[in-house]
Amino acid sequence: MQDTSDFTPNMHRAIVCRAMGWTYDEYDRQPADFLLTVATMLQSEAEHEQKKRGTV
Repeated sequence: MQDTSDFTPNMHRAIVCRAMGWTYDEYDRQPADFLLTVATMLQSEAEHEQKKRGTV
């Protein structure tokens, strides 16, 4: 699993925007609880892929 503790808030925004195909303004208009859900989903997907590849 990738350690994201050193990521700045802008890095987290950029990751979500890239994954969702959003602009910064589109990101900014999303409810905070939805953004947390998206971030959790992306992290979970990344962990699943790492386990599938045996890199965990």
